[in-house]
Amino acid sequence: MNARLVALAAALVFAPGCAYVKDRGLDLTQVVDASMGVSEGFEANIRATKALQVGLGGYRGIAWFGLKDGVLDLWQEERTELGIGPLYVHEVFRTEGHRLLDIQHPLFGDPGWRDASFDLAHLTDRGLFDVGFTVNVIFIGVNLAASPAELVDFVTGLATFDVLDDDVFSPSTRQLEQRLSGENARVRSAAARALRLRFGEDFGYAQYTAPDQMPAWQILAIRRWREFLEGETPVQATAPAEASVETAASAQPAADSASPH
Repeated sequence: MNARLVALAAALVFAPGCAYVKDRGLDLTQVVDASMGVSEGFEANIRATKALQVGLGGYRGIAWFGLKDGVLDLWQEERTELGIGPLYVHEVFRTEGHRLLDIQHPLFGDPGWRDASFDLAHLTDRGLFDVGFTVNVIFIGVNLAASPAELVDFVTGLATFDVLDDDVFSPSTRQLEQRLSGENARVRSAAARALRLRFGEDFGYAQYTAPDQMPAWQILAIRRWREFLEGETPVQATAPAEASVETAASAQPAADSASPH
């Protein structure tokens, strides 16, 4: 009898309905972005979509904590921004997250920056329609924002329509693998996030803020994920900065011009 109860409990945990509930919960928590950190610098930004924002300054975050991209985490980040309205430049790096993907931004003047100079064209940790503010004064930083796009995704998700293609538990690993290899950079990063939350690995995958580029280290991470999902032994993990050398012969031409920070 106990064995039957255990089997029944396991079936309920991995049932499609349970995956649905988990994904709706993640959709809901993605609506709010609330975090604070210990940072060095002066910076202020207020935004009502990426086309309507104003900001100035920068900081180096020693430790940030809060609700980000639907999960509670602790991470490090650096940010520099300047501009008003659509004429806004924004550079962000994120690393050391336990559940969040790293974010890499091409340095000023590198490929990706010249082709997509303004924040409107970048894939950062701020959504196109986000409303909120970020402030850092000397050693304390605060960020608070709401995402209308994530709210729409939550509402449509109740009817099983994943409009942002960012569900974590409902898609099969095969579907996530296909999304991870696709051309849409936002969907690729959402798939990498889903795989990390499900398996606790990222294989060196980091979100790149120039969406028209696929760096060599990102290509290598996708290859590792394929090997892992197909039941093979993945190659040894390599830091992003080293991966570009390891995959120089196999990387796509577009990746050769992109260099991570």
